[in-house]
Amino acid sequence: MSATQVILLDHNFQFLNTVSIKKAVRLIVKERVEVIKSTDKELRCGFLLPKVIRLLKAINATFTKKIPFSKQSVFIRDNYVCQYCGKELHSRNATVDHVHPTSKGGKNSFENCVTSCKPCNQWKSDLLLEKTNMQLLRNPVHPTWNEFMYMRMKTLGISLSNIWQ
Repeated sequence: MSATQVILLDHNFQFLNTVSIKKAVRLIVKERVEVIKSTDKELRCGFLLPKVIRLLKAINATFTKKIPFSKQSVFIRDNYVCQYCGKELHSRNATVDHVHPTSKGGKNSFENCVTSCKPCNQWKSDLLLEKTNMQLLRNPVHPTWNEFMYMRMKTLGISLSNIWQ
């Protein structure tokens, strides 16, 4: 996780997201959050650099949001793993493959796109999956908010046990 990001927990200590230091300080000043853990580095405003903050009030709206489709969201959903060969990827060499190619009417959606390594994406080309000898490790689905946040937490290397360290 970037040193410029602060972990934001909901009022029940569930991971919600990461926020910038600027936003974290704004939330602290407005008394909307409490600092759960901070570093020993002091900011110019006099606060210790927060590492983990927690919302003081419950919010319901975020859990009903639909995760917007994006290339980055597909990578997070698939945990940066090629869905054809199982190779773990870095964002530099991960690509998005359309299971049903756009040239054949496929859409840009969670249900039609998967993370793929460059060799698998080139091998599949614009063929239908049935026309290749390739198989998906998992069927692509639209993740729920909770599933997506859990996967994002995993991608950032955050676990509830290392929040408190």
